[in-house]
Amino acid sequence: MNTPPIQIIADHREAKSSVLDTLRSMEEVAVKIETLPLGDYNVDNKLLFERKTLVDFVA
Repeated sequence: MNTPPIQIIADHREAKSSVLDTLRSMEEVAVKIETLPLGDYNVDNKLLFERKTLVDFVA
């Protein structure tokens, strides 16, 4: 059975994130870069993730 890849849209501000390198290395994942109005990563139009770093919590 051949399942379609997981579609992930990453916000353009995440373009330099190492997360994208990891996602792109996965055969079962298709990644597009776009401007998202909310969040950093949209997965299959079902889940929306906002990535945070420790610096984000200190500010």
